[in-house]
Amino acid sequence: RLLIPLGRGRPKVLCYHAVESEEGDFIRGLQSSVTPDAFAEHLRLLARHYHVVPLADVERGTAPKGAVAITFDDGYRSILRHAVPRLAERGWPSTHYVVTDVIGNRALVWVNELAWFLWNHPTVTRVAVQRMFGVAADAPVERVVGAIRERYDPATVGALLAALREATGVEPETLA
Repeated sequence: RLLIPLGRGRPKVLCYHAVESEEGDFIRGLQSSVTPDAFAEHLRLLARHYHVVPLADVERGTAPKGAVAITFDDGYRSILRHAVPRLAERGWPSTHYVVTDVIGNRALVWVNELAWFLWNHPTVTRVAVQRMFGVAADAPVERVVGAIRERYDPATVGALLAALREATGVEPETLA
């Protein structure tokens, strides 16, 4: 509560990823989801203390004092199910960033596919991650993903996922 008055005048940008009742194997351990109830509570707090504005107002510097813009990364279905209706009820805008590589096909965002492999094929996945990225085999999922994000290279991550698919016989289209 102390942070609200201290930084209230400057515009804020909130970034959400998923709004899920339960974290499935694609997002568990990534610290990228809030529950629908928690999201509803966030909206109640915003209604009491902020003015929700379009992101463009923040970018242009025209947002009023106490403004906040709401954004969503990656385009998870749960945003359509749980967040968009609640925002629409209030007439609040939001900005959505969608991973275009997964539109119209069964592909997954690399981080979600990797999380799924970490939970469902931990031994083969952790050995491959340790070999290719030097991440300790016993590191928590969030640390594994964080280390790979820090050194992200599309070709290397693609090679990792291809190796995991081959080793396990699992294809992404069977996961979604």
